[in-house]
Amino acid sequence: MAEDAPENVAEPDEAPQEEEVASPPALFTSKAALSLEEAATIVGRRGATVVLLMGEIGAGKTTLLVELWAVFLLRGTIGGHRLAGSRTALALEERAYHSRVESKLESGTTRRTHETEDGFVHMRVQRPDESLREVLFADVSGEHFSRVRQGRPLLEELPWVTRTDRFVVVIDGAKYAALGEREVMLNAARRQLFALQNSGAVDQRARVAVCIVKTDQMSDDDEQSFISDSGSLLEEARKIDDSAVCLAIAARPADGSAAVGLDSFLAWLCGDDRIPKRAPPVVDAPLRAISRFRT
Repeated sequence: MAEDAPENVAEPDEAPQEEEVASPPALFTSKAALSLEEAATIVGRRGATVVLLMGEIGAGKTTLLVELWAVFLLRGTIGGHRLAGSRTALALEERAYHSRVESKLESGTTRRTHETEDGFVHMRVQRPDESLREVLFADVSGEHFSRVRQGRPLLEELPWVTRTDRFVVVIDGAKYAALGEREVMLNAARRQLFALQNSGAVDQRARVAVCIVKTDQMSDDDEQSFISDSGSLLEEARKIDDSAVCLAIAARPADGSAAVGLDSFLAWLCGDDRIPKRAPPVVDAPLRAISRFRT
């Protein structure tokens, strides 16, 4: 068992088969969402990628997390990435419940996150190169981003965001496609990017993405329009991160088909930082011994 694993982590019943040695045993704990202090212990001990999904109420932030979790559990792998465990399995399962058959709802839904429920959920991900990433998703209420859009400084609203490694500005594709809502959605995204640009919260290694979700509810014409509109959004995002990207995701298609875009999202999420961490300096070995040991 890993040295930093909690006592209630279950060991696998059987050793992995020889051909599966590269994939570590999945470590899960039944824990609710982490507080900021609890999340900080993971960041401090092993290092973690902290992710902030920026979008107002109903944008689809929590649904994106729920479906990422659900597809991992169903398939075991997404685009070559494997789920290697979670310290917040209970929290993720609670969020996923209303999307499951056992909820007896006619269609999958996700209960929105309220401010009193703000917290972090954790996934341990094995990349295709077999390295591990501890990923902490901030699952916070969209009310925070409504206030940011209205002018409140991001650091006053969420003082911990200086620790964030991946900023994702989320756009609701269903609303973008609705009559009279397109400019509203675009302006809201621009305001989030503007707030991020002027926050002083983005570390030089952090990365930024503009992400449109619920693309299954967009027509072909809507998709073409967004391709055009995304250019101006990316121009703003690249003032913060010159490698900023635009992602398109249908995490829970209304027709029950497979999710689209989660592989690209995960590859970006678990990719390398914008500026690699400095390697320790190389010190040449001395030409002569300064002293020698004597027996």
